[in-house]
Amino acid sequence: MAEHENGPDSALLAYLAGLVRVRAAAGVVVRNEDGHVLVLHPTYKTEAELPGGSLEADESPLQACRREPEEELGFVPPVAGLLCVDWVPPRIMNVWARQEWHIENRLHWVRDMTLREDEQRARTGRGPAVFAVLRNTAIGYHRTEGEPNIARATRRASRRPEALIQALTSSGATTQ
Repeated sequence: MAEHENGPDSALLAYLAGLVRVRAAAGVVVRNEDGHVLVLHPTYKTEAELPGGSLEADESPLQACRREPEEELGFVPPVAGLLCVDWVPPRIMNVWARQEWHIENRLHWVRDMTLREDEQRARTGRGPAVFAVLRNTAIGYHRTEGEPNIARATRRASRRPEALIQALTSSGATTQ
């Protein structure tokens, strides 16, 4: 966000003021019989992503995880439950408009320093997108498990990978 003499960029503040009261999105991990994860490459952006998108009025994240793939891909995947939920209340979003480093410290620091995203060697094909999905899944898993320290949680998970595999492959996921 651009800083000006009078404070944050007024265009960004006007944009944020026009958003719905709670801004939320949902994505779904879709795997085929061989365990491959579906990753989309939208024509309107450079980043790859999982199927999903913004929640509509009065829609739950779980409902969006069913609706979005149907709109984007023409099918409704089986959704057992939610792996990770995060949201931003309007008062916090206003603070973030003035403190852009919050996202840098909360997510990008974890990606760059703990998971060493910048050192990633996969540079071609779908490798970078697949590794991004895996990193995001790991961060989401540890946060839903209540882990405040992702580095410590990652070290602990590396000593017991069966717990993470069980969490990702079980059909007994819980919903909120």
